[in-house]
Amino acid sequence: MSDITHPTTSIEHPRRRFISRALMPLLMAWILWNSVFDGRTPAFLPTTAERTLYFKLPLEGVRFHWEFLEPSAFLAGELTLRIINTNRDDTLVIFHDGKISDGWQMIGTNTRDSSFYFGFSTGRRYVTAADDSLIITLRAPKDLRGHGVYKEGTLPAGTWQSQGTYSSIYGGRWNPLDFLVRAGDPPMAFMECWDTVWPIRVTKKTGWGGLKPANEDSGVFSRIKTQGVDGRVCGSSNQTD
Repeated sequence: MSDITHPTTSIEHPRRRFISRALMPLLMAWILWNSVFDGRTPAFLPTTAERTLYFKLPLEGVRFHWEFLEPSAFLAGELTLRIINTNRDDTLVIFHDGKISDGWQMIGTNTRDSSFYFGFSTGRRYVTAADDSLIITLRAPKDLRGHGVYKEGTLPAGTWQSQGTYSSIYGGRWNPLDFLVRAGDPPMAFMECWDTVWPIRVTKKTGWGGLKPANEDSGVFSRIKTQGVDGRVCGSSNQTD
């Protein structure tokens, strides 16, 4: 009796095949969008929509994380966000004289030592568009001590201000990337692209992550120049923690 060798066949699960076929056009559209339009929405397509907001303060040398060690001192001043366009000029008060405005909250829920994270978000929706101009202003009555992953430092007392644009926006526009990133989620605008940063006076070169590794800034990611939705290079992106 002769041996019969049967060819092996690969049977693709129907659900997996359906998902891959459904996502492939979106993936190809995303690649095309980024290669042709550099990820930005062209001017001939509308981008105005009501979106929730998320932002971090433009602190010098801080790429991702920073916490103010004295929340009462941080909140004792005032923080405002101004959104400007041709027919709009809205100034949103995030906190004032110790009280956070209704609808706003600190990013995250818990910190290691009851400190205050340097970012805010809101579930309320505000009119936003890709060509908006942003102005963030912090009034600090006293020096604000804080720490990050690899250092501690102080933001000096004073009035600090930076202009910028959205680092990314989702929803309310015709962009295939939205379906990949935030399918089913409400439209949202992220604000982490600022032209200038506020100086941190370093007091200790260790943070909650200990001493900064010597090769921490040698990766490809550290050399990427982030662009905002209007194409400008974000001065706040060329940072290290």
